[in-house]
Amino acid sequence: MGIIASRATSQCSTPAPRAGRRRGRLAIVALCLGLQPDVPAGTVSLNPVLPRGLHRIEVHGIPVPRRQLSLAHDGDGAKVIEAPPGLRVEAQAGPFG
Repeated sequence: MGIIASRATSQCSTPAPRAGRRRGRLAIVALCLGLQPDVPAGTVSLNPVLPRGLHRIEVHGIPVPRRQLSLAHDGDGAKVIEAPPGLRVEAQAGPFG
């Protein structure tokens, strides 16, 4: 899973981490994006809140059944970059934290 986060003065990118660290990063991403998967219903709900100073987050390779999900949020709302066919992504407008 790759994460790109933009701050006011810098941009950082993290490569795909090892399995142990991957769970921790996925938990942080889940908190920032308000990620709530409902696998039986085939939906992922988002209620994003970015921490102060973080203006954009883009996440690639979130594991979901049969493929991966890629999302971005820039304060104006969440954007689905890539999603498996049949997966519904429901996003609510989220403020900055």
